[in-house]
Amino acid sequence: GTATTPRHLERLFRLSPSIIFCFDGDRAGRAAAWRALETALPELGGGRQISFLFLPDGDDPDSLVRREGVDTFRDLAAKATSLPDFLFEKLAGETDMDRIDGRARLVELAKPLLARLPEGPLRELMHQRLREETGVQSTETPRASKGRQVPSRRSTPSQRLSPIATAISLLLQQPGLATRFALPEHLDDSPDEPGLQLLITLYKMTGGESHLTTAALLERFRDSEDASTLEKLAAKDHLLGEEDFPPFFSETLLTIQEQALGKSIDKLVSRAGQEELDETSKARLAELYRDRQLLRQEREEPGK
Repeated sequence: GTATTPRHLERLFRLSPSIIFCFDGDRAGRAAAWRALETALPELGGGRQISFLFLPDGDDPDSLVRREGVDTFRDLAAKATSLPDFLFEKLAGETDMDRIDGRARLVELAKPLLARLPEGPLRELMHQRLREETGVQSTETPRASKGRQVPSRRSTPSQRLSPIATAISLLLQQPGLATRFALPEHLDDSPDEPGLQLLITLYKMTGGESHLTTAALLERFRDSEDASTLEKLAAKDHLLGEEDFPPFFSETLLTIQEQALGKSIDKLVSRAGQEELDETSKARLAELYRDRQLLRQEREEPGK
């Protein structure tokens, strides 16, 4: 936590739109959590969420799970403090909200932090909360117009790749990954998923010819409609060291598998709401639920 950087957050947000930080509940732990909050603010566009879980003294996630069990840890994680709540609780504790000048101080403390948020719903809602808690109606400093502004790269969350696009990009850059990691199961249930057929095609190419290079793969798609997209994905900087590619690719495939399981479950549940499922479909639904639970347990197991 004390070494949280934008690079770490970007890598995590490629796998999930929601992150829970775990810190000690003492003063040092809360100070480290605040530093992580300040680092995270510019990354919170596009529906991303961050929460903070403060652990009992002397515990880390591993020791807590070993002593209390996974279910206890999940319960604690479900009650983690959201970033907005943590921010306002921390700042409110530094001023006297019963005083007019205390509420004014809260505005002055919060404004530079909220200014670091990307433009969007979260920033608007945070300013709305600040107005409600202080009674000050003009909490956001108007920005002077200086002609057309070029949006910063960090404030464009649309550039975040989907798990399938991430897998394609990693595979293009490291074709040998296909021989080390098998494609997830249940993908046949989502044939219309964007990019899925392209990922399967790449897997067939790279799995059968381990000597292929990035350039050789791109050459095979040179005259296809996917050529431009593949070139961009091949050039994507994932901020990974050479040794980080395999575990990151493996985790990306697990994310794809869990999403595929979820969509298969949703289809059957939707059918069940319209008609009685036959025994085969009921057994299939039970199997999908079981597979998803096992996958989640595998991903949540400490050390995985």
